[in-house]
Amino acid sequence: MIQLSGEKYLLPSPYLRAWIDFYVQSHGAASDVPVVTHLPSSATATLTLVLSGKASLLDAESGRIVPLPQLFVSGSQRSSATMVAEGQFRCLVVVFAPGCWDILFDAAPENLADRRQEVSGLGCRWLHAVVDEMATAAPQMMMQRLEEGLRGWIRQAASRRGRFGESDTRWMRDALLHTAPGEMAQNYGLSLRQIERRFLQQFGLSPKAYQRLARMALLLARHGQAPASTPLAVLAAELGYADQAHLSRDHKQLIGVPPARLGRLVEEDPEYWVYRILPGALATGSGMSRFFKP
Repeated sequence: MIQLSGEKYLLPSPYLRAWIDFYVQSHGAASDVPVVTHLPSSATATLTLVLSGKASLLDAESGRIVPLPQLFVSGSQRSSATMVAEGQFRCLVVVFAPGCWDILFDAAPENLADRRQEVSGLGCRWLHAVVDEMATAAPQMMMQRLEEGLRGWIRQAASRRGRFGESDTRWMRDALLHTAPGEMAQNYGLSLRQIERRFLQQFGLSPKAYQRLARMALLLARHGQAPASTPLAVLAAELGYADQAHLSRDHKQLIGVPPARLGRLVEEDPEYWVYRILPGALATGSGMSRFFKP
């Protein structure tokens, strides 16, 4: 397997920061050798634009290769995945802010959870024209053209469905990182069912499922900030896990490998390049550094 030659994250323009956390860009030289990329679980949605080459998903259970569309939306993903790219692959992924992306698509978040769907069926046909323009545009103009389209998309969605504002789950999302759903409901005078309904509407996830995924994202972000010698037990206590065993168990289930092994894979295996750029992207783009203790 070969490594993609250009991998980085980019921050959106100020106008889009309320709805988009960051972009992930990757591209490689033409090759007959497939490129394998291990993808993390996620509590939010992404929009993937395959600008050239082909992408497929490796089904973990059957071992079957499932072709992916050129443009597709991924809902909340409760497990890791493996993507296989072929040809002169170029790809751009838009990572939406949690709780903000659902208003943009003609689909309920629960219907997109653990799924990847072609954009034409979600009211996003305009993206095909944008991608055609991006494919022939000069590199410095590609992001400008995409963001012009995204701004128009957001304005149109806002006019159809009301004014965009602070998500009504923002305070719940933050509190949930360190508090059990039932305890949080009691603290804020809500029923557990009310909180479950709000999370299902905006994420397609239960509060407990969101909590697991958000804590794991916070752990990945923290890994990029904490000294390499920081014990897992310290990180577990800092990030709201019951203990180190709880952290390790969730890590194995959501990432696919134990914490110590992921560290080695990130250093040695090009298939895990996503995990090299995620700490900075999550800490900066997703604002997770606000949770870190000084």
